[in-house]
Amino acid sequence: MRSIPIRNLAPSIIAGSITGVMQVTYCLSIAGLIFSGRLDPFSTVGITIALLSCFWLTLVIAIKSSMLGVTTGLQESAAAVMALLVNSIAESVPSGASSQELLGTVIVAMGICTLFTGGFCWILGHLRLGNLIRFIPYPVIGGFLAGTGWLLIKGAIEVMIGFDLTPEIIPELFDAQLIWQWGMGTILGLSMLVLMKNYNHWAVIPSCILGSAGIFYGILGIFKISLAGARSQGWLLSSTPENTSWAVLSHLNLLDVNWEIIIQHLSNHTFLLPIILLSTLELLLDISGIEIFIGEDLNLDRELKGFGIGTMTSFFWGGMIGCHSLNGAILASNLKARKRLTSFITIGVLLISLALGPILIRLIPRPILGALLVYLGSSLLVEWLHETYYKVSKLEYLSILAIITIIIFSGFLEGVAMGLIIALVVFALNCSRIPITKNMLSGLEHTSNVQRCSHEAKILSSKGDQIFMILLQGFIFFGTAHKLFNQIQKRIDDSSREKINFLVLDFRLVNGIDASAIYTFNRLTQLSQKRGINLVFSGLKNNFFPDFRTTLEKNNIKIFPDLDRAIEWCENQIIQTALNRDTDFLPVVNEIYHWYTNPGSYAGKSSFLALFESLNPDESKQLLNSLSRITLEKNEVLFKKDHLPEAIYFLVSGQISIWIQIREKNIKRLRKFSAGTVIAEMSLYGAIKHRTTAIADEACQLYSLSREAMIKLERERPTLTNKFHKFIIDLLADRIGNLQNELKNLV
Repeated sequence: MRSIPIRNLAPSIIAGSITGVMQVTYCLSIAGLIFSGRLDPFSTVGITIALLSCFWLTLVIAIKSSMLGVTTGLQESAAAVMALLVNSIAESVPSGASSQELLGTVIVAMGICTLFTGGFCWILGHLRLGNLIRFIPYPVIGGFLAGTGWLLIKGAIEVMIGFDLTPEIIPELFDAQLIWQWGMGTILGLSMLVLMKNYNHWAVIPSCILGSAGIFYGILGIFKISLAGARSQGWLLSSTPENTSWAVLSHLNLLDVNWEIIIQHLSNHTFLLPIILLSTLELLLDISGIEIFIGEDLNLDRELKGFGIGTMTSFFWGGMIGCHSLNGAILASNLKARKRLTSFITIGVLLISLALGPILIRLIPRPILGALLVYLGSSLLVEWLHETYYKVSKLEYLSILAIITIIIFSGFLEGVAMGLIIALVVFALNCSRIPITKNMLSGLEHTSNVQRCSHEAKILSSKGDQIFMILLQGFIFFGTAHKLFNQIQKRIDDSSREKINFLVLDFRLVNGIDASAIYTFNRLTQLSQKRGINLVFSGLKNNFFPDFRTTLEKNNIKIFPDLDRAIEWCENQIIQTALNRDTDFLPVVNEIYHWYTNPGSYAGKSSFLALFESLNPDESKQLLNSLSRITLEKNEVLFKKDHLPEAIYFLVSGQISIWIQIREKNIKRLRKFSAGTVIAEMSLYGAIKHRTTAIADEACQLYSLSREAMIKLERERPTLTNKFHKFIIDLLADRIGNLQNELKNLV
C-alpha cells in the first residue's frame, strides 16, 4: 500500500482538531443555556445531548454534503428559542414531580422540535424548494437574528447567576457576589467580540477561554478555595446527580412523560414555528456564507436533505439543532484542508469529548460559559443593529428595531408575525415607487412594422399624434394602477397637444395584475368611453385573471396579441378616415395603368411610383416593359427563408407579411407591406439568401424586376439603371432613418 506523506495529512489534522475543540466549547455553552434554572442539576445530560447531536450531524453531513471537509456546530439562534421552550416546560412541571418526569418531558419536547425541523428541511430539499426561504426580506432576517442576540445575552446572564432573569430580580443583579459573576463573564464576552472584530483569527476564542480558565483556577489556588467551595458560591455548575448520565438517556420511560404539558407548549406555535423558521434560515445563511467564501455553488437541496436526515434522527436522544459551520469551512479553506479527513478528525474530537463530558461540565466556570453566549449574542446585535444601519434604508432599519422590541417585550412569535407584516407593508411601498410605465410614446414616435406607401405615410406623419401608447412593466396593483390612471388623465386633458383618439396599453413586460388593479382599469374604460377614445390592449398573458379579458371584451375594447398589431389597427383607422375624405387619391393599380398609357405625365402617390418622376417617358416605358406581373392568393408564399433572391417586388394591391422564425416552433411577424411599397430589395442587392418568409395576407398583385432584367438594363440603359439605384438608396436611407428615430424614442 502506498504511504501518504504526513505533510499531506497535517492540514486536515490541524483544521479538524481546532474545529472540534471550538465545537465542543460551543456545545458546553449552549447546553448550559438550555439546561439552566430548574434543569441546572441535569447539566451532564444536557452536555451529552449537545455533544451527541453535534457528533451525529457532523457525521451525516460529512457523508451527504456536496462539499468536502464540511463540519457542523450547534445553532445559537435555535438554541435561544429552545431554551425558552425548555425552561417554560420545566416551570410547568409540578414541583413534586420526579426527576424522570421532568427530564423526560423536556427531552421529548426537544426531540419533537428536532424531528419537525429536520422533516421540514428534508421536504424543502426533496421538492427542490430550498431557494424559497431566501425570499424572506432582509429587515425581517435582521430583526429575527437581532432578537436572537438579545435572547442569547439574557440566557448568558441566567447561566452565570444560576437562576431565571425576571424584572423582579434585576435589583439583585447588583449584589456584591452576583455582579462579579455576571460582570466578569460579560467583560470577557465583549473582549472576545472586540478581539474578533480587530483580528478575526481562529485562535482568539480558544486563547481567551484557556487564558480565562487558567486565571480562574490560579485565583482559586491563591485563595485556597476548593472546587466544592467555588461551586457553593455559584462559580461552577451545580453537582450532577449520580443517575443523570448515559443511563438516564437509555432508561427514559415514555410513561413518565407529561404529554399534556408538551402538547400545550407545542400546539400554540409560540415555540415550534420560530424554532423551525430560525433553524432553516440560519442554515441557509451559513451555506450562503460558505459559498461566498469558497467561491463555489453548493447543491442547496442536497445540503437541506442531508441536514434533514441528521436532525430528524437525533430525535431519539432529544437532540439539539445544528448547522454547517462557517468558521470551520473558512479554517479548512485557509489551511487547504478541504478533505473528508478534516470532518472525521472533528468527529473524533467530539467522540473523545462525549466520554469526558461529565468531567468538563463540572470544571468549566459559569462566567466562561456565559462569556461565550455573550460573545455570540453581542456579535448578532452589533451586526444587525450597528453595521446594518449603514447598509439599509431608514424604513428598513426601523423595521429591525420594531421586530427586536416586540421580541423583547411580547415574545418571539409576536416578533415574527410583526416582522412579516412590516415586510409586506415596506414591500408594497417600495413597489409603488417603481414606475410601471417603461415608455410613453405617440404614433409619431413609434410606428407599426407595416411598410406603407408615401401617401399613407404622409397621413400618419400628420395624424400619428392621435395614437398614445404606454408600454407597461412589472407587477400592477392598486397603488401603481392609480398612478397610471392619473398619468393618462393628464395626457387626455392636455389641450396643447393633438386630441387622443387611440389609447394603447401594452402588457408584454407585465408580470401580473392584482385583483384590486382591475377596478382602476374599469375606471379607465369609463373615461375612454366618455371622451370618445378607442381603448386598445396588447400583450395580455394567459395567467392574468380570466375575468379581466372577459370584462374588456364585453366593453368592446380591442385586444391584440402584440403591440405591433395594435398600432397597425390604429393606423389603419386613421388612414381609412383620411382616405374617405381624399377624393384625389387613386388606387395603385390605376396609377400603374396611368403610367403604362401616359408615362411621365402624372406624379403618383405610391412609394415606388416616385421613381418615375425622375424618368423621361422613354425610360419609363423601358422600365415598365422590364417588369413581370405576379398574382398571389391569400396565404400564398412569395419567397421562403434560405432561398436565393430572384427579384425586387413592387406591391400594387393587397398586403404581404414578413415572418421570421425565432425558435423551433415560434415565429414572429417582422414587418408588413401594404400597396405601393417595395419588397426584397436588400436580398437582391446583397445576393444573399432570404432570412425571412413572405406570405400574402390577402389576394395581391405585384410587379417584379428580376436579376436578369436588371442586368440587361445596366448593360443597355445605364442612365436609367443609375436612377433606379438612387431610388433604392433613398428608400433604404429613409427606412434606416425611421428605425433610428424609433430606437431613440424607445431608449
